[in-house]
Amino acid sequence: MFRALLLVLLALWPLRAAAQQAATLIADRIEATADRKLLASGSVEVFFDGTLLSAERIIYDQTEDRLSIEGPILITSDDGQILTARQATLDAKLETGILLGARLVLNERLQIAANQVTRLGTSTTQAYKVAATSCAVCGTRAPLWQIRAREVTHDQEAKLLYFKDTEFLLRGVPIVALPRLRMPDPTQTRATGFLIPEIRSNDQLGIGIRTPYFIKWGERRDVTIAPFLTETSSTLELRYRQAFDRGTIQVDAAASRDTLVPDRLRSYIDAQGRFDVGQDYVLDLSLRAVSDSGYLLQYGYSDSNRLDSSIKLSRYLPDRLSEVELAYYSTLTSTLQNSNPPPTVFEWQSERKFDSIAGGTAVIGAKLEGVVRSGTTTASSRDIFHFGARASWDRQWIAPLGLVVESEAGLILDQYAFRDDTVFTRPVARATPRGQITLRWPLAKNGARFQHVIEPVVSLGWSRTYGGAIPNEDSVRTELDEGNLLSLGRFAGDDGTENGPRGAIGLAWQSFDENGFATRLLAGRAFRGTSTDFSASSGLESLRSDWLIAGRLGLANGFSAAGRALIKDDLSTAKASAEIAWANDRVALTAAYVYLDPDAVEGRTQAVSEWTFDGSVRVNAQWTLAANGRYDIVTRKAARAGVGFGWENECIKVNLTADKRFTSSSTVEPTTDFGLSIELLGFGAGPVGVAAVQSCKQ
Repeated sequence: MFRALLLVLLALWPLRAAAQQAATLIADRIEATADRKLLASGSVEVFFDGTLLSAERIIYDQTEDRLSIEGPILITSDDGQILTARQATLDAKLETGILLGARLVLNERLQIAANQVTRLGTSTTQAYKVAATSCAVCGTRAPLWQIRAREVTHDQEAKLLYFKDTEFLLRGVPIVALPRLRMPDPTQTRATGFLIPEIRSNDQLGIGIRTPYFIKWGERRDVTIAPFLTETSSTLELRYRQAFDRGTIQVDAAASRDTLVPDRLRSYIDAQGRFDVGQDYVLDLSLRAVSDSGYLLQYGYSDSNRLDSSIKLSRYLPDRLSEVELAYYSTLTSTLQNSNPPPTVFEWQSERKFDSIAGGTAVIGAKLEGVVRSGTTTASSRDIFHFGARASWDRQWIAPLGLVVESEAGLILDQYAFRDDTVFTRPVARATPRGQITLRWPLAKNGARFQHVIEPVVSLGWSRTYGGAIPNEDSVRTELDEGNLLSLGRFAGDDGTENGPRGAIGLAWQSFDENGFATRLLAGRAFRGTSTDFSASSGLESLRSDWLIAGRLGLANGFSAAGRALIKDDLSTAKASAEIAWANDRVALTAAYVYLDPDAVEGRTQAVSEWTFDGSVRVNAQWTLAANGRYDIVTRKAARAGVGFGWENECIKVNLTADKRFTSSSTVEPTTDFGLSIELLGFGAGPVGVAAVQSCKQ
């Protein structure tokens, strides 16, 4: 029999749908009966208002406005819902009715098989005697996991699934039974309910379970409460998030009682906020506090040795900068506490850039800052107040033969005042005029594949500070690098200054092609006519600096490498660092090495030489392996090591981690941590299982 195509409009066979919409009917055979029925058979397809129905036979009763359908039946809607059945009775809008022997597939992820499915309008579907899973179902073998229930209600508006009289089965074996269970459907992004639980084990805290509960508090805010109970501690973690029209805030906090610090409530808070307050101004808020120095590290929240709280208002435009900040710092290690860093710092600065009448660019700026220490300790309790003003002018032009000339001139004015200091008792004023000229000669060559650029560079400069001496507090840790090789001032802050004539030479080479290959090498050193107070490992201590060698390599396959070293004249190394990285669809790897000479100014009594690595490899569609570590070459001991194993298929994701910290302090002992999490895929808008496309084998 040839296939007939008929377009049945509501005017001929009215289905009486809302807004008088038309339905399209395709079938091998269509006939009308005297009792006002329409019979369609043989590869029947009906399309109505975004919903497609396929069946073997359909009978439409115009008197009752109802469809009787014989299967196999397939109904797909424009929201991604798929429904199959062997027999059904539906209204003409395909919205209400009963389906027997039905299977409901949500978002191509979660499938619900039921003896009967009842559609109650466009937003609610009820299923009876249900088995639900996102695992592949092959033959008669039980899926890896499934949920059986007497009844399941799918609220499509709320995007929630409600289970009644529920059993959770693992390979067909019942594991746990619950009278009620609510889960988000696969299209849900935010819904109140339990999140993935996690089992943790720690040498000091013991074995425990963390069970986070997410609360949707309107469309713009939510709260996550996570009890964490172990053999020796009880912890309550909290995360609060809220979005405003012009900003966001997030608060993370925890409170614990344990046997490590008995009879004391241990806690921490980390609050962050960012707001657009208008006219391009941004307000940043930060609050960090902890009850004791060992809490963050023992519970795995942070390994920071310093906490900062601040309020900052800033505006950054192409031609101007302005910011004001008040910060409070608290130290968590005895080393920092003994050095007595300033707990309270205030800073305001403003800068303006504009085109100069003489050509080039002019910049003027001002700064006001204060450093306040509380109390008197064995170290200095000095308070410092500083006002600075500066003006600079720079210009660049191209001379004959392609020589690039850069010139810079400027003046810095500083006024310092001191309090609670027996050495610096009177205000100090300083003035620093300075100037510099830099010559670059880029030479380019275009090859058949690669482009090469060689650039020799030389700079000559001078500056001198007139006025009294001041203590150097903000420029202690300064070193020679690619950013300041040709800089007129190499100190990191305002307190330190360079005097007299100086210069620098360098040679840079870079090569690249259109396929993503790029490499750059730089070598150079600086010269001075007078000595300056740089530290021993800075590379700038002598009149002739150490040689700076730096390079970077990037390949099209995702591999990259970078390194930098300060080499002395005797070829020994003052500082060195190197990093390699490789990232693609299967591999994410980084490894780094660092070497630092002993330097009393920077707080190192012995050399630092260590390497770190962090990487993960997707072995196949199911398995992922990860590892990280830090090894101290000087002591020949590992400082930290960790491994992770991940396994997932189309319906479940399992992560197992182990982390060992070998170092100890006065407040924290070496510890080993284990973590285990199991996630059932298919609920909520989480990741789709990587093996979702696997097929069943005979």
